[in-house]
Amino acid sequence: MGDQKQISEDIIFGSLVVKKGLATEKEVARCLKEVKRRRKSGEKVSLADVMVSEGIVTPQKAKEILEFQRTKLTTCPKCHAIYNIENLEQGKKIRCKK
Repeated sequence: MGDQKQISEDIIFGSLVVKKGLATEKEVARCLKEVKRRRKSGEKVSLADVMVSEGIVTPQKAKEILEFQRTKLTTCPKCHAIYNIENLEQGKKIRCKK
């Protein structure tokens, strides 16, 4: 998975975790710093991985959120705006509104 795509997925995951009340923005920011540190050392790790290992999110909740985001949401690779693609026709592209 490309770095930019993983970063976008991490941003979506962090936003959903906060929206669901499973973590604070401060916890997500701290975990994102840990993700960045680990990736610099060559480890392939996601925000979900770190939040589970830190005990902030349960493995089951992380799985639920990841499944939801992979089927229903996407981000703009340039500005990281989040878009719901649940009803988007297959093969159709969306244009960022920002």
